[in-house]
Amino acid sequence: AVSAFVFLDHDGDRIFTEGIDEPLPDAIVEAPHGKSNATTDETGQAFLYNLPDNRITDVRLNEYSFFDPLLVPGYAGASIMP
Repeated sequence: AVSAFVFLDHDGDRIFTEGIDEPLPDAIVEAPHGKSNATTDETGQAFLYNLPDNRITDVRLNEYSFFDPLLVPGYAGASIMP
């Protein structure tokens, strides 16, 4: 499994700062090559399960799942090998 933490970065430093930034619920995290996705909970966490072993997959946010259409991901995503 892979975990992801999604948050609104109010101060723009790309690091979660308690009391300034806030977790982002209901954002969709995708692993398209692993054919998996998950939705963040109220704490901004999501878990992707059943990813294939020893196979590289991208992990990214589905920007269309954000409650505000002006929000954009801070990173394009990441490639991982579970």
